[in-house]
Amino acid sequence: MMMTELKKLYVGSLRLTAGCRKLGIGLMRVAIFVIFVWIGGLKFWNYEAEGIVPFVANSPFMSFFYTKSAPEYRDYKLREGEFDPAKRDWHTANNTYGFSRGLGVLIMGIGAKAAAMRLELPFDRKKEFYRRAVAVKEEVVSSLRDRNYHNLADRPGDRGLYRRRLVRLPDEVSVEGAEGRQVLKAKYIFIDTGAETVLPPIDGLSASRFVHTSASIMELKELPRRLAIVGGGYIGLEFASMYASFGSEVTVFEGGPVLMPREDRDVADSVRETLEKKGTFSERAPTYSAGVKVDSRGAVIVDDRLRTSNPNIRAIGDVKGGLQFTYISLDDYRIIRDDLFGAAVRKTGDRNPVAYSVFIDPPLSHIGITEKTARGTTWMSGSNG
Repeated sequence: MMMTELKKLYVGSLRLTAGCRKLGIGLMRVAIFVIFVWIGGLKFWNYEAEGIVPFVANSPFMSFFYTKSAPEYRDYKLREGEFDPAKRDWHTANNTYGFSRGLGVLIMGIGAKAAAMRLELPFDRKKEFYRRAVAVKEEVVSSLRDRNYHNLADRPGDRGLYRRRLVRLPDEVSVEGAEGRQVLKAKYIFIDTGAETVLPPIDGLSASRFVHTSASIMELKELPRRLAIVGGGYIGLEFASMYASFGSEVTVFEGGPVLMPREDRDVADSVRETLEKKGTFSERAPTYSAGVKVDSRGAVIVDDRLRTSNPNIRAIGDVKGGLQFTYISLDDYRIIRDDLFGAAVRKTGDRNPVAYSVFIDPPLSHIGITEKTARGTTWMSGSNG
């Protein structure tokens, strides 16, 4: 009887929370703002006790970032001799710590429960949720693109050229676009164009308005009732999970024998089962001819210092294939900088193991070798006694 009453109370609280979604969105925005203020402030505030610690201890929002309880943090600082407890209001710290923990749980609960209740909605309401999400996405992306553009375009001496094709000549690069042809000369040239999706060689596929790539589907304004995804790799599964959460009926077509072949089978099978419970069933095209070698999938071939077959051209980011993550592209820059202007010791092999995440629901993260690889490796062992 008690469990039944608790369930009724729980369901009632969920419906009340869903009815207050505007309040929930407002709270989430406040939390995001606080996080950015916190991160930005770390660049300027002193990390010592007289700097950031008093501010954290007496702030209901900043104490949200405690990794320890207030008493534990106090005892640690006392051992370090950084300040006298008589000069600090630790009762306030205890109260604010508890308040901020509750705020975090409330915000997380609003988002999670609203998403769960969406499953009960008619499809027209799901489409409305989708349209709102697209509008927010476009606002955020537009702002980021504008800011990133001006971060480069407004620098003295920098110049942006927007073209569709690069052609390498013996000692220069010809840039071809809508405004004609321009010839550029440089000691070193860096290819950092990103990657493009290659459609399967099926007649009429590229001309169909119902066919989207992982880039063009992000511009889709209306939620599709049914969606077929060709390819059961990480990106395909991320889109499958996302659209299934929005309410589409998703089918994933994979040409290989299994999904996620790089993962251990038990992990990949768990992902497949999770997606199926949500209602999901289970080549890059270069835009340049820059005088460098590419593989069968169109990825630029590079060595461990990201040098192409042309010694004056380096390839950065997705254009060279392999793991396609932002932090890999950033580390590519460090390798090239060291090769050209440093000690020339950094290599791509130095960054192993590489951690990565697949943004499905729930997320999948991985670092290091797989169990299958570990079991197939001979390990040396010994003892000192």
